[in-house]
Amino acid sequence: MDAYAVLRVKTKKTELVYTGRSSTLEPRKHSLSDAVELSPEERLALFRLILIVQEKGQHSLKWTVKELADVCGSNVASVGSLIPKLKGCGLIEPDIMRPITHGGRSSSIVTSECKYLLKQSAWIEDYPIRALQRRVLLPEEGYNPEKKKRGGFSRSNRWLLAVLLEYSNLMGVVDDLGGAELRSLTGLTKERLRAQILQLKCLGFLHAVSPGISGSPFFGIKPSVYYLNLHHPYFESERLPGFTILIRNGIIDETNFPPDIEMQESIRREVLLKSRKPIAQLQSVQQTNFYTSKYLMNHVNNPYLPHLESVVGRMTSFFLSEDFGKHVTKYDCKAMELLSSMVANLQSKELEEDTSDFKKQKEVVYEISERRMLEVSQFLLKYSGINIDELRNYKYMLLPVGYIKGNPRIIFAIEVFPKEKNNKAYKCLFINVKMNEIGKRFSQCESTKELTAEQRFAFGFIDKQMLEKVKALNMPVFDGRPISDSPLET
Repeated sequence: MDAYAVLRVKTKKTELVYTGRSSTLEPRKHSLSDAVELSPEERLALFRLILIVQEKGQHSLKWTVKELADVCGSNVASVGSLIPKLKGCGLIEPDIMRPITHGGRSSSIVTSECKYLLKQSAWIEDYPIRALQRRVLLPEEGYNPEKKKRGGFSRSNRWLLAVLLEYSNLMGVVDDLGGAELRSLTGLTKERLRAQILQLKCLGFLHAVSPGISGSPFFGIKPSVYYLNLHHPYFESERLPGFTILIRNGIIDETNFPPDIEMQESIRREVLLKSRKPIAQLQSVQQTNFYTSKYLMNHVNNPYLPHLESVVGRMTSFFLSEDFGKHVTKYDCKAMELLSSMVANLQSKELEEDTSDFKKQKEVVYEISERRMLEVSQFLLKYSGINIDELRNYKYMLLPVGYIKGNPRIIFAIEVFPKEKNNKAYKCLFINVKMNEIGKRFSQCESTKELTAEQRFAFGFIDKQMLEKVKALNMPVFDGRPISDSPLET
């Protein structure tokens, strides 16, 4: 059995379903006589129970509920409610070879159905994100060493984060997990899931969430996209190598708009707000630069634009990672295949009726993404102080946090991962582009050991209320301060 398989077990009415990473494998199912709900705290306790069986053998579940709670790092209430549910589901049963003792200790064994549902996946231990999940689910310091009643890194936070990591790629993006599916994997209600996601953003484990979309003939139905922080200091030595780049274009601000800003405002009013088709919205910003198009896309009141921005950002990230700074004159098949997976979710009949327009829309998304890649790569070459050979050795992920509400400075943030393993320490690189008195651009570049809560607030990752919550915790690992509480190095 594999305890981490619990992360992929969904509760669906009267059955439990395990779905593996490969879409070619049939899901494993376990039928139930009655519907059952497992809370995130109960799922975490189940994960720990399966670990005990893995480590100590089939006949190891022989403690009282209190003792099981202690060994699982859980509470009596969670374990006390979990055990009857597992028995009712047919996942554990009394060990007839070991009767109840005078001290009240009863022995249980896992059933063959449980072994089938949680069957071992030998290859998964080599997956780099597994170490991050282990740090989250099996903390050496315990689940709540600070004894905080509210606002800390709770068991439900941990389970949700571990599930998101399970479905994440190696750059921290989860783009194929719908809300209903996520609730079935965590046991969270809509309201509680929303609160837990906000808490993960407060603690810095989740950079951003790009909302899902439905009812669009271009996008079809697509789930929300989650951007995880695989560089979080809580992961310690296990966190993935790389760094974060934060860039602010101080030239575009409240008192120093670009010369053509009035023209762009006219486009915004007369074209973008009147059109409901993404193709028209994209064509109107296709010829503008990165910053201005970012400014426009964040000002347009259209439900499709946040998801459109996420698609353009992920496509731009692909081009940066594959062809940093290179302009490709013809459409790349691999890139088009990736784009199709992000937007094409229509029935074949509908697609055939609108083939020409749909193809044109994809081409426009492709072209503006490539244009944005060229602008970002030129910006990094000019202002980051990193040479082109080194920049081409990284993979990039643009985060959808490029606009500060109420203040039209144009900014963007990028997570950077080396293509090959290295031992370089993490750092956060902050680049601020300004203009001097004679109209010449210059940049200020600062480096900090960690991405701080103040930086996350300044760049739109979190709001003011979240920032205050993080500060109230007074825990350096979550607000980005060095453990020694010394000032950040630059």
